[in-house]
Amino acid sequence: GQDTTLDASLELRDTVFRGVYMDEEIRIALTDTEASATIVDNRLDAQLRAALADGSGEANMKITIPDVVAEQRNLDANGDVRIDDVALFGVFVPDISRPQGRIAGSIAASGPVAAPDFVGSISLTDGAFELRQTGIRVTDLNVQVTQHEAGQVRLVGSARSGDGVLEVDGQSWIGTDSGLRSTIRLTGKDFELARSPNWQVAASPDITAEFDDYVARINGELAIPRANISIDALPESAEKASPDAVVHRQDTNQQVRKRRIDFDVRTSLGDAVYFEGFGLTSRLSGAVALRGGTHSPY
Repeated sequence: GQDTTLDASLELRDTVFRGVYMDEEIRIALTDTEASATIVDNRLDAQLRAALADGSGEANMKITIPDVVAEQRNLDANGDVRIDDVALFGVFVPDISRPQGRIAGSIAASGPVAAPDFVGSISLTDGAFELRQTGIRVTDLNVQVTQHEAGQVRLVGSARSGDGVLEVDGQSWIGTDSGLRSTIRLTGKDFELARSPNWQVAASPDITAEFDDYVARINGELAIPRANISIDALPESAEKASPDAVVHRQDTNQQVRKRRIDFDVRTSLGDAVYFEGFGLTSRLSGAVALRGGTHSPY
């Protein structure tokens, strides 16, 4: 048959995109946006480049399809992104304030157009933010998500809060037949969880979570080296859903059972844990082992 040919390009200069999310205005200014695509002898080559204003970031993408009319179309693609200020994403997470940090990543895809394999990585470095409800500020946030092989994702990260540090190391395996399977370990020392007039709490966790499509298993230790808790009144109780609750999707008659959760966690209190409330002031100490889950009481 006759070969397909195409030659197209698009250029935008000083473009501003505006939108509203949860009553907050979103504004993204681009200085240069360039896109081009050519098809010669049924081969597609396409490129895209977008640059944020003030040189604060850019994204690039290249796509090649050797034969666009073949019954089995394959592609080769690669791209990268750089964002020097994550503050523009703060509107999407209303519980945090003053976010900062840099994002950089690269990705490559190859294989059938309908289901290509992806490899690549994306990282957040020098991150920081404040949590409105707990009053803490998280700093030195560094997180990297990497996929070196199709279906295997690695997560590593660390952060500081108060005088403490928190680290995470996780691995996920995703397969068409096996579904999702993940292992995540969370370790830390004196990581500040809350800083408010009534709550000052730090934690030292060493917890491992393993889960798949059906079961989540959580085990390890959670130490509370220091805390100062003041309670003026009991919080309003919330009605809990039964662990055997079944969720019905609105668009189908399919029943979706909640993931079973098993846990075995030992909690311990340090020498600087104090409680004040209801006319009582005391120092708390001791350890408690919590074992059980959604299938049995603890």
